[in-house]
Amino acid sequence: MVRDKNNSLEKRRMKNKSEKEAEIIKTRQEMQEEFLQNHPEFKDMDEKEVPNEMRKLGEARAHKRNKRLREHLELFNDAIIAIITTVMLLEIPIPTGNSGYSEFLESIGIFLVSFFLMADFWITHHKMYDDVDEITDSIVVFDFIFMAILSIIPLLTKWIMVEPTSFAVLNYGVAFILIRLSQGFLNYAISKERFKGMKVTGELSKKISLGRLLISLIWAVILTIFGYINPNIGRWLFITLPILSFIFMAIDNRKREEYL
Repeated sequence: MVRDKNNSLEKRRMKNKSEKEAEIIKTRQEMQEEFLQNHPEFKDMDEKEVPNEMRKLGEARAHKRNKRLREHLELFNDAIIAIITTVMLLEIPIPTGNSGYSEFLESIGIFLVSFFLMADFWITHHKMYDDVDEITDSIVVFDFIFMAILSIIPLLTKWIMVEPTSFAVLNYGVAFILIRLSQGFLNYAISKERFKGMKVTGELSKKISLGRLLISLIWAVILTIFGYINPNIGRWLFITLPILSFIFMAIDNRKREEYL
């Protein structure tokens, strides 16, 4: 009796499996027919070759879509940074007499520091995207995280300039660390896409990127701890970092051009 029950269950399972397979085959045939209706140039093709052409066409569309997405994402990033820069500029108060001039100069200083910081990250950002023609969903996610945290930096810069407390510098340091982390993950995702199918080169690029990220994070953590202990000096160290990075990057690019 138990054997009969097992046989019955097995027959039912095989029947369900056959029905699912038949349904899959039917769906595939309907998809091929729909494909041939929309692409009459493939009607004279052998039926066995049609699935390959469908796959190739799908891959070509995916590549085209990913390329367009990369272009749109870069435009989106540029627009976000432009908006942030414009808002920072509009926040500068117009001086009203001699008493308001010192506040005006202080606001100009905050704007310039924030501007150089945004410029430093913007250039690094675009250099990463120059290495890849298409982007993946993971790249988009890390890019949005990076831009979201970067948008907070001007506000935190103003905070540590106007009120240089330990708590203000700590918040700035944490945001700076999160930016470096998100940029590191973004760089990893881009490198993974760029060196697809290049195992040796990809591993080397991964090691170099990881090394740079670790060094950057270690320095950021040290500065955050030091800034929390001594906020007056710590804030100036955080402020001078983007300016120095911007200057050294320009010098490095000039040396490369001379070498080439």
